[in-house]
Amino acid sequence: MLAVMSPEISPIKAAMKATNDLFNREVVGKKNFAVLDDVYTSDARILPPGSPMISGRDGIRQFWKAAVDALQATSAVLTSIDIMPAGDGMVEIGAATIGGPAAMPDVKYVVYWRQEEGRWKWHVDIWNMNAVLYHKIAHGTSVGGRGLGNDTRMFRIRSRWRSSASSRTRARKRS
Repeated sequence: MLAVMSPEISPIKAAMKATNDLFNREVVGKKNFAVLDDVYTSDARILPPGSPMISGRDGIRQFWKAAVDALQATSAVLTSIDIMPAGDGMVEIGAATIGGPAAMPDVKYVVYWRQEEGRWKWHVDIWNMNAVLYHKIAHGTSVGGRGLGNDTRMFRIRSRWRSSASSRTRARKRS
């Protein structure tokens, strides 16, 4: 559910929805990656799962072109769950459904928004897959017939870390 907002936030929420819809319709749907200039700020950063941070529109454009092509994505429906003021911007917590024959269906994200050139744009964008996809990765399932390499390794590293952390906690409780 969307958080209750003051009347001042409602126009911002509408502008954010328009930007999210633009990403779905133009960037993913029509593969018009030039539109990313209207989605991301000029000094934006993205933090994709299992990958290094990417800064600036050129790198972000290259990332999304490769990602949309590799996933054979046809849509990216973004749904805001919560929107809240944060400093000179806004923070959006949301869920995304990526459509296409090889796409990842369940994603959650956090975007820090800033106003630039009179528009609300994504300034910092981070996302990851829900546990269902990680379960598939852990058991060797690939997305669209492609191997998952680093994602599989990262899942196994995280799983081992969680298991050893649980063991340490149980050992402390017994002491």
